[in-house]
Amino acid sequence: MTETIINLETVNPIEFFGVNNGKLDLLKKKFPLLKILSRGSQIKLSGAPEQIESAKEKIGLIVQYLERNGHLSENYFEQILGGDDAETIDNFVDRNPNDILVFGPNGKTVRARTQNQKKMVAAADRNDVVFAIGPAGT
Repeated sequence: MTETIINLETVNPIEFFGVNNGKLDLLKKKFPLLKILSRGSQIKLSGAPEQIESAKEKIGLIVQYLERNGHLSENYFEQILGGDDAETIDNFVDRNPNDILVFGPNGKTVRARTQNQKKMVAAADRNDVVFAIGPAGT
């Protein structure tokens, strides 16, 4: 049996653990063979080394997402826990922080999400003026 302590000092503990430890409970359900304890901004993992490594990877992805975005819904939390590692990294954790266009209210990030939005941002970076023709929708 192995023990590991993970410090979560770079993220808000309430965002990581959730209201009434809701997200922590999801983490415990994902890794039922581990004993997971939380104290302040630390998580203590006890159990088999393979399980601990897997949990550390998932916790690392969650911390990385929270550092970049500031907020993580329970739905995304579950998807990160349940996803394949390569897929999870590509879909949820942005590797390039330069994709952020602006920071909105409460630290929310605004970034290009679709392929065409990314093309528009790239065109705006290369040119002084960019024209877009298409339907205007609300």
